[in-house]
Amino acid sequence: MKKHLVLSYFKERWKGIFLFLSCSLIFLTVFYLEQLPLGAVLYGFLLCLAVCTIFFLYDFFKYAKKHRELFLLGRKLLAGMEELPEPLGLLEEDYQRMLKKEQEARWQTEETETMKRQEMIDYYTAWVHQIKTPIATMRLLLTEDTEKDREH
Repeated sequence: MKKHLVLSYFKERWKGIFLFLSCSLIFLTVFYLEQLPLGAVLYGFLLCLAVCTIFFLYDFFKYAKKHRELFLLGRKLLAGMEELPEPLGLLEEDYQRMLKKEQEARWQTEETETMKRQEMIDYYTAWVHQIKTPIATMRLLLTEDTEKDREH
């Protein structure tokens, strides 16, 4: 596993971790002030820690899998938006909607540029075709004038 993936996960999930640690500290303080046996307090803390560890491991592997899917999809930048993984929440839906709009705008821009380029090519092709006739006529006239000069 890459170090930045783990750091990124903890950076995004710091509120849940902080909440767990805060609640644990509150319970430890209350149990200590009530002079409950330390063994009972630690046993409850360790049970909660085990459950939270299982939850965080499951969540982390799910997070890592999604990161890997998005990373591979990002390498295929021109791939369709149909390949995006299912959004897990409202924010991910918003991000995917923005990506789809951005892709549509990019396609529209590319289409507009292609049309402009084709119009320019058509214009210059027509211009070259139209200018050939006067040039050919001038050559013909110059050739005739040159032949008349030679005859005289």
